[in-house]
This record gives sequence, C-alpha cells and structure tokens, in this order.
Amino acid sequence: MITFKDILNEITVSKPVPNNLQRLLALQKEIEVTIDKKRLSALAILCAELVLPIWNHYYPNDGRVKQTIDAAKEERYDDAAVYAAADAADDADDDDDAAAAAAADAADAAYYAAADAAAYAIKATKLHFKIN
Repeated sequence: MITFKDILNEITVSKPVPNNLQRLLALQKEIEVTIDKKRLSALAILCAELVLPIWNHYYPNDGRVKQTIDAAKEERYDDAAVYAAADAADDADDDDDAAAAAAADAADAAYYAAADAAAYAIKATKLHFKIN
C-alpha cells in the first residue's frame, strides 16, 4: 500500500501541465472508494498540489493557497490556514479567474481532506487548458 509520505514525495509539479488531467481523474476515482482518513488526506493534498501551478500562474505573488496546502501536509490546523485558500478563491472569483478559483478551492478542500479536492483540481485543469 502506498503511504502518505510516498504520495507527498511524488509531488514535483512546478508548472501547469494538461496531462495532469488524466492523473487527477484517476485520483478522483481512488478518493471515491477510500475510507482511510490518512490516505484520503494524502490524495486530496496531491490533487491540490497538482493544480497549485495554475494558481501560481494567475497569482505568482500570492502564497495563500500554498500556505493552506502546507498546513494540511503538516496536519497543522489554525485559523489562518483555514481561511487562506477560501479567501484566495473568493478573490479569484471576484477577478473572474475561474481556473485560479478552482485551484484555490482544491487546496481548501484538501485542508479538510475532502473528496471535493479532486473535483476542484479537475475543474481548474480543464478551465486553465480549455479542455471540455
């Protein structure tokens, strides 16, 4: 079985790439059948990490989404981390940057180890690369 650490060590994405969509779709399927909380958390974080470069493409100087992902990875739960990605998503929505907002939503969902992380990551990738 793949461990939480194995999954996190696998993350090396530094720029948005459209071929991550297939990987995200596979992760979404795995999340749907995962009942182990640690594994679900690791998969959700991986989804958010895969679309972090999309956020960084639109907002290169805004570290709120990464802050939330880092807090989730460290299992550090504090008010700043709770609201950072959600606030970032709201700001991106206000700027009409749907792909960036979805990437921030993925990080927010990952913080809560939510299955929605994959859905938001897929949405961010499709919007950014204009994939139907």
